[in-house]
Amino acid sequence: MKLLSSPASPFGSKVKIWAHMIGIYDQLDIQNIDTIDLAKQAQHPNPLGKIPCLILDNDLAVFDSAVICQYLAEQADQTEGLPGTTAQRVLGAAITGLTEAALLIVYESRMRSADQISDGWLAMQRLKTERSLLWLQPRLAEVSGLNAAALAAALSYLDLRMGQQWRDDHLDCADWLDRFSNQNDWFTAVRPH
Repeated sequence: MKLLSSPASPFGSKVKIWAHMIGIYDQLDIQNIDTIDLAKQAQHPNPLGKIPCLILDNDLAVFDSAVICQYLAEQADQTEGLPGTTAQRVLGAAITGLTEAALLIVYESRMRSADQISDGWLAMQRLKTERSLLWLQPRLAEVSGLNAAALAAALSYLDLRMGQQWRDDHLDCADWLDRFSNQNDWFTAVRPH
């Protein structure tokens, strides 16, 4: 199986972390691609031109990190870590929203010229990030399985793109990430970097 991703992608990292957690990582042939170059996206197996994208041996393209993670769990016969209750799925949705808001902050400055950047848009995404972290803090003990993979990727992406400030403002989330990292010696290689 070929996984199209990039080292900095939080959703690509989510898939890689999950693959490690369920013991299937060694079956992935990870290929780093540049998603910014729109000219290359015409050949991208995902019609949306997004990563991660898993290419199966029969050339079927599986895209969206949640779909990829479900597929990998089924292949590894490790589906017990998938969110099974409504509460777990809501937790996963909050983590996905946090990740998307952080990505949108980065893309606003990456994809627009300085005179096009919307301060209002950036403020709204920062508020979403802040509110998500505050909402997650009292729920950290409930994070497990795929949600743990997603949260580790999301918080590591904040480390990469937002610096120390998020950690200073959300010590419980920062401590959770540090514990996850310390418990998984492979994490440094697959976190967003």
